[in-house]
Amino acid sequence: MVNKSEEYVYKICQKSFLSLWGYVNPQARKGKELCDILVVCGNNIIIISVKDITPSNSGNVDVDWERWRKRAIDSSVKQIYGAERWLTKNKRVITKDGMSGLPLPPENERTVHRIAVAFGSDGKMGLYYGDFGKGFVHVLDEQAFDTLLAELDTISDFLAYLMSKELFFAEGGYAIFEGQEEDLFALYLKSGRKLPAEPDLLVIGDDLWKTFIGFSEYQAKKKNEQVSYLWDAIIEAHIRGISSKAENSNSQIVKFEPALRELALEDRYWRRVLSQSLLEFLDLAKAKKVRSRIAISAERKVAYVFLPAWREDDAELRMVELSARC
Repeated sequence: MVNKSEEYVYKICQKSFLSLWGYVNPQARKGKELCDILVVCGNNIIIISVKDITPSNSGNVDVDWERWRKRAIDSSVKQIYGAERWLTKNKRVITKDGMSGLPLPPENERTVHRIAVAFGSDGKMGLYYGDFGKGFVHVLDEQAFDTLLAELDTISDFLAYLMSKELFFAEGGYAIFEGQEEDLFALYLKSGRKLPAEPDLLVIGDDLWKTFIGFSEYQAKKKNEQVSYLWDAIIEAHIRGISSKAENSNSQIVKFEPALRELALEDRYWRRVLSQSLLEFLDLAKAKKVRSRIAISAERKVAYVFLPAWREDDAELRMVELSARC
């Protein structure tokens, strides 16, 4: 029987940037569950714990909140810190089935982000987050997490928001919420994808997100981004191709993961630019006006070489040509 939170975790793990780098219910020692979702992408690790707790109804709001907090937030924080401690002693991810997953980055090079998702509050229970003693933990309800994953659907965009938020609070920033996490997120987007360095106190209104998504600029941006999902489709096609080969599929994933990771680290803006460049190249290639093209992801200083592949081409010769052009 799959409960609500497990179903939710599964749905989230179908997001494009998690499909190769995300693990549902990875194992710790002796088959014990490590956390609900573990994401390992390059030197970045995201540990996610999900709890589905219905608040009690004792008639005392303070008592009900205290009980809910312990079970929905504190227990997730404990699991996250425990998972992080276990990861420092191991070199690879262990999947839900006990198989060996991707290698973990060296401990002195990794950056860990911690997220507790608290189900069941229906907006009636206050959330709080921060450093609980062993590192900053983001605490989100399911609505906020859904919104963030829908808007920040590349690993780079998602990590940028987490790091901006962590930096703001680490440097002494403080926020008073009249609204929800989505309203803080709206401020982040409106401020050029960063939280204000000054002042150190933010009062977050309760209508920022609703107002923000109503702007014509936002609607135009979402429409213009549609072409960028070609980049996602290319990544997913390669992942499915590797995963469909049952024989040595894990070794193949480890072999090709660094290259696929380079594609996946492009944020939504650059996926749009690169996808447009690729489509323009394909039109020219079909008309036999060009044979190859270089596209530059300027922010990351990564170059991509496009070369058309026809069914009748010799695959080995094509790879030789592509390597030479690279």
